[in-house]
Amino acid sequence: MSSPKDLPKPLTNPLAAELTAEHQLKKTQTEEKVVLPSAEEIASEKSQQRLFQSIEAFDEKCLKKQETVEKQVLPTAEDIKAEKPLI
Repeated sequence: MSSPKDLPKPLTNPLAAELTAEHQLKKTQTEEKVVLPSAEEIASEKSQQRLFQSIEAFDEKCLKKQETVEKQVLPTAEDIKAEKPLI
């Protein structure tokens, strides 16, 4: 059995009263508009699809192996002296 604590409290503020009151609304018809893509958009999408297909069909075996060499160049004493602000 429900106790008084479990029951919903009645709405007392004016906003709640407005929300729960009956309203006289007019019937309306909804219209769904279908916007078709333009010829430019279709051409753009087709060119993107062709690009993606050419990337997927690319043969990795035709690439040459390349070794990466990282170089770290330290500044010379002259470079450091040139960058120091004059005090």
